[in-house]
Amino acid sequence: MRNQRLLETRDALNIQSLKQLALQIGIPKEEIIDIASNIKKHYQTEEKTQEKPDGRIKKRTIYHRSPRLEKILKTINNYLLKKIKLSEVVHGSRKKHSTLTNAKMHAGQRYVLGFDIENFFPSIRPYSVFNMFRRLKCTPVVSKCLTRLCTADNHVPQGYNTRI
Repeated sequence: MRNQRLLETRDALNIQSLKQLALQIGIPKEEIIDIASNIKKHYQTEEKTQEKPDGRIKKRTIYHRSPRLEKILKTINNYLLKKIKLSEVVHGSRKKHSTLTNAKMHAGQRYVLGFDIENFFPSIRPYSVFNMFRRLKCTPVVSKCLTRLCTADNHVPQGYNTRI
């Protein structure tokens, strides 16, 4: 089920140019373009393994950002993404929200289904990120640039700090 109302477009970013993006996040346009154009030079990956209680081994790829990319991602998060109003049903990666606040919403219900989406971040493709920025009224050029900055290896990476 898709719920387009999880993200309220009345709080749209409405960024019309890369110059306007640069002004909003306080980073020179040339630096934004340089990093977006050479994104593979600005992160490294690390494989982590974790043994689950049932004995299964879970492998996860963690992405480590260069200091320049880290700075841009933090400013995108602080000056753009944190402005977006999310529905109260969204609990993941939000301040004052947790698995506990999510569970409290369902307390007293006759049936409750609990599950964890395996490989959630790698399942989010760049076209979904691009479409989110378009719904937030960014031009295609700005949406493409932001998507290149916020994704790596054709998905949203585990470890990036661009969560709403």
